[in-house]
Amino acid sequence: MKPLQILWEGNFSGTLSLAQVNVELVRRLATVATISIVPRTTDGTRTAVGIPADLVAHVGRRLPHVDVHLTHGIPVIAQRPSAARWAWMQPWEYGAALPLDWLPALHDEADLVLGNSDHVRETFIAAGVPADRVTTARLGIDPILFDPAATVPRPLPSGKSFRFLYVGGLTHRKGIDLLLAAYRRAFTSNDDVTLVIKPVDPDGLYRDRLYPDFDEETERHGPEIVVLPTDLPKEDLPAIYAACNAFVHPYRGEGFCLPLAEAMAMGLLVICTDRGGASDFCRQDTAWLLPSDTVYFPHRRLDRRPVSNYPHWQEADLDALTRAMRRAVAGTTERQTTARRGQLLVREQFTWDRAASDLHAQLCALAAAPQREKHGAIMLPPHPLAERNAALLTDLGDTLLDAGDHEGAGRLFHRALRDLLPHLDAAGDRSLAAARALAGLARIAIAARIAENGYLFAQRAARYAPDDDKILALLAEMAARTGRTKEAEAVPPPVELMPMTSGYASPSSQV
Repeated sequence: MKPLQILWEGNFSGTLSLAQVNVELVRRLATVATISIVPRTTDGTRTAVGIPADLVAHVGRRLPHVDVHLTHGIPVIAQRPSAARWAWMQPWEYGAALPLDWLPALHDEADLVLGNSDHVRETFIAAGVPADRVTTARLGIDPILFDPAATVPRPLPSGKSFRFLYVGGLTHRKGIDLLLAAYRRAFTSNDDVTLVIKPVDPDGLYRDRLYPDFDEETERHGPEIVVLPTDLPKEDLPAIYAACNAFVHPYRGEGFCLPLAEAMAMGLLVICTDRGGASDFCRQDTAWLLPSDTVYFPHRRLDRRPVSNYPHWQEADLDALTRAMRRAVAGTTERQTTARRGQLLVREQFTWDRAASDLHAQLCALAAAPQREKHGAIMLPPHPLAERNAALLTDLGDTLLDAGDHEGAGRLFHRALRDLLPHLDAAGDRSLAAARALAGLARIAIAARIAENGYLFAQRAARYAPDDDKILALLAEMAARTGRTKEAEAVPPPVELMPMTSGYASPSSQV
């Protein structure tokens, strides 16, 4: 059988995980396939600068023909790049809400859509991508590089004996704000504990998404925080892991999360969110999982970019994170038992060798399959508009809450999200009635214990009606309930805050 001819287009240099994935997979696939690399930078230009020396010979390599053209990188390629069979691989962290300009590629053009975890695969299917063209291409670790038995711990500028570690972008999506808040709740400067932070790419793709209070947090009095240099080479990471005891990552959205897998391989206890891209290997028996709530964004947009549905991610419980960090410091045996299970799982089932072998089999099957007939149709996920009356929804919510049925109110919130908001968006309705409908939705959300959603929709209601006293009062209360103390103080309500049992009056008379 002739070797598979692969044209691989994407990022191969820099600190982004996409580049690391491309390098590790191509490095192994090149032993069984013929690969030509089309390198791209995050600004879309093509350059071989920064590509590992052992892959330079593959850049621009001439192929007799192309069996599969695989794309994986930023910026995302959303148009068919060649006549070859197209394998499209991309992480995604915001639920079944794909950028609209991706849809033609995913719904009809791409011959194979690869998610880096079962979570991402299921997300693409939920977004309407045909299930028979979506599969999982898991990632992995290098068990030789990440071998605790062969690693000397890196000396750290700390005299504390217990060390938590975070490696990743200092962004809201990654949950750095939750980590800092829980750490400062759990410990003081007198505790024998430190938090080691290794930032990733603060001057690159993440530069506009940095957690704004990070510098301020590190300067305050409190438990010790050690921030490592951002330019440490990847080869230094095992020594950093080896110097720490537990890895904490209360992410809101992840496609896979390589640092979590690397920490597990090095024998660290992992504390992370209970759902998302890391769930393939972060399980009940291999990690300490933090209960989380699904938080929907109030618009069908991401960074002003229209998407096909309402984006969402997971909000880890702050109290549970605080307790888990204290528990990690207090209990050695329990921590080590869980860490050992995670280490065995990752080192056996989530390696780059296995990931490359599985991907090679998928690409061979794609190349051997008959050419797929394309229909050119873009199938947007359904947005039912049967329930357009906000009054009925919020009145029903009041009834459920009065009866103490918080679970029922939560289900009603999701129904309203599905049925009411698309109607408001489609109509472009920014009236006072629409604002009051959103306020009613916010009140139901927070009373149903979906606090972050309550805040987001109260915030949107206030943008629609910035002079409405009751909506401003509601926004101030929602901000306070979700820990946004400064924001709550900055919105001084002209009327007394109302208890949630009476709350904001149902908008039945206005809508």
